[in-house]
Amino acid sequence: MNQQQTKYALDRATAIYKNIRAGLATEYAVPGVRLDLGEKLAALRKGEFIITPPEDTYWRRGWQDYVKFTGERDDAMAPGYEEAVSGAERAYRALNDQIVLGSTSEALALLEAFTKWRP
Repeated sequence: MNQQQTKYALDRATAIYKNIRAGLATEYAVPGVRLDLGEKLAALRKGEFIITPPEDTYWRRGWQDYVKFTGERDDAMAPGYEEAVSGAERAYRALNDQIVLGSTSEALALLEAFTKWRP
């Protein structure tokens, strides 16, 4: 491959890798849960909360900043996300190595296979 072909192949591999990462982030996303005011009042009545001690002495914080409701959770990633991302990254690095150091036909075959990559 000449320099332009190598650059094109590397750019294409990077674009595919970014699409795979975005797909994995969507697939493994676990959305957080937020309670509205009525749900928070009901949780207070039921005792479904914990009070966390202040980690700072910021004077503008109110008592409500230290109440954590057990029904709420932050956004997270499902188990297996890190493994899937590391697998995609290994495939991406191997493809880049083949494009830069290997033969053209092998690089094209790997590029085509990478477009169909799944964990």
